[in-house]
Amino acid sequence: MNRILLLLSIVIFSSFTSKPKSYQDALNQLFFGIQMNYASPTFVGDFKKHPLLWYEQPVVKRSLEATVAMNDPEATSVTYEFKMKEDPISTIKATAGKIELSVASFNKKEKIIGLNWQMSVETAAEAQEFYKALVEHFGDYCEITSREKEADELQSAVFISKETAPEGMKQLSVLITKSINGTGYDIFIVPGSSFE
Repeated sequence: MNRILLLLSIVIFSSFTSKPKSYQDALNQLFFGIQMNYASPTFVGDFKKHPLLWYEQPVVKRSLEATVAMNDPEATSVTYEFKMKEDPISTIKATAGKIELSVASFNKKEKIIGLNWQMSVETAAEAQEFYKALVEHFGDYCEITSREKEADELQSAVFISKETAPEGMKQLSVLITKSINGTGYDIFIVPGSSFE
């Protein structure tokens, strides 16, 4: 049984460590081979079933984002926090990693209202190495624009796809900053569609 799980993990891992063939492929690899499309009816379930991600009971609450997304004050949001066991696009050793997925729901309808990718590393050199891997991973398929950095930021950029992309996935905002707790660096990647 353990051999079967090991072989399955190797097959899944190799499927998202190869050179991407498109922006969509690069995006899917960043999110562990999951098909990144908010419109997919299995989107949340794909995260829940992935063998390299795990999560605890999600938090359910009322929120302004859910109210606006569903156009009803009774709407609620559920936030899933999927912990990463490894970095999907580089060999850098992460100290922690997670993907947060927020879903608004009302009257048996659901809508994705937030998706955040976060990884922590120990040194500035590791953070810069990851950024270089990210540029290499997406470089053929995106226009990359650096943004003005704050004092505690190592890198701030927007990756905008040159290709068509699913709604809400056209761009990636990337921020690398000194960790709030003062040790190490945090890397944040947030898909969006502001420039579509």
